[in-house]
Amino acid sequence: MRRFFAVLFILSVIATAGAFYWRTFLPEARVPVADATIERYAPEAAPGAGEASRRGFGSDQLREFIKTPSGRQNLALTISILSSIISAVAAVAQTWLTARAYRR
Repeated sequence: MRRFFAVLFILSVIATAGAFYWRTFLPEARVPVADATIERYAPEAAPGAGEASRRGFGSDQLREFIKTPSGRQNLALTISILSSIISAVAAVAQTWLTARAYRR
């Protein structure tokens, strides 16, 4: 039984690493970049033009998106971490119970 919980812990750690990789390097959600970042890439308007014309040009043509982890990815990572903790506690408890039984 100890071997089962040890293997279960190793598998859950591997699953946690996979979920972390998926969340970090392959994010699913696309979020638009704030206007301040877009204005940095917008060309300067004519000296007589107001702020509205520059902002309008930047937001219409230079709309950028960044990728962030989705709620599904965050949930998968949370579940994976919890399963690793549970299996580690189970492995330690099983080892402790087995060692206690041999002493008697």
